[in-house]
Formats: sequence, structure tokens, C-alpha cells
Amino acid sequence: MDKIDPMDYRQFRQRSDGSTYLEGDAHTRANTKWQKKKGLISKSYKLSAALVELYAEACEENEISQAKALTKHMRNYITRHHPDGREALEDI
Repeated sequence: MDKIDPMDYRQFRQRSDGSTYLEGDAHTRANTKWQKKKGLISKSYKLSAALVELYAEACEENEISQAKALTKHMRNYITRHHPDGREALEDI
């Protein structure tokens, strides 16, 4: 097992099958559990830095979170362009 940085708050834990994994603090575990329950995932996209900065500024000026603005756009786009449109979004 590699040496652990003493400043790293995570700890190695051992599973019943003998494998090891890093575990964060209770808050991290609680957040992970809540996100999984809500069906939330993290996505990453490569975008122009200038575009991202303008987007952040526009969101701030309109007092809306970037995630909420992106969600609204995605729902609108799906409604217009997905074959099932509104029906596909009913349970989300």
C-alpha cells in the first residue's frame, strides 16, 4: 500500500474481500449517498474558456446557478429535439 499524505483526510479502508479503498469523512460519504439516491452524476465537457467565463457571468447577472441554467437548457432542448420530448422528462 502506498504511503498516505498526513494532510489527506481520507483513509484507506479494507473491504471484506480484502481489497482496499479510500474513504472520505462522514460529510463526503453522506453527500455521495444523497447524490446516488437522487440519481445525480457528475459530467465533464471540454469547452472554450471564454465561453465558460461568459456563461458564468451571464448566470451571475441573472442570479441563477450555472447548474440550474444548464438544466433548464437541457430540458428545453430535449423537449424540442427528442422523439419522446415531454413524456421522457415527466419522471425526471
